[in-house]
Amino acid sequence: MRYRALRLLFLVWAVLWAFFILRELFLKDNISGYRALLASTLEGKRSYVTGEELYRFLMFCSDKVPSGASYFIEGLDEGSIESRRSVYYLYPRLKSEEPDFILVYGKPGASRDGYRFFAGLDGSNYILRKIR
Repeated sequence: MRYRALRLLFLVWAVLWAFFILRELFLKDNISGYRALLASTLEGKRSYVTGEELYRFLMFCSDKVPSGASYFIEGLDEGSIESRRSVYYLYPRLKSEEPDFILVYGKPGASRDGYRFFAGLDGSNYILRKIR
């Protein structure tokens, strides 16, 4: 008796799981996004999920800013998903309010006292370095 109830519960769970997967893929028309992710390399998947422009900027900053240096990102809302993802891509650099580097994303001409231009990806995405 007890095993029959467990089998029934498992069957209901499996049917619901299959329904939600099929709904996600076909009814919401997400199958093209899943195909793109399956065909991509790891870098392509990261770029797709993060956003191509932001991912390119974060990889640029990761290459230019020394490991262990402190940084602050200007141009991303604090607490946003993009801001949280940036911490992952910039590790082991440390986010700080008194940083060695300011990473400017999408703000042409932004500057801060005590910092000078260090490296640039393009006109609106660049890095400022603290003057010592």
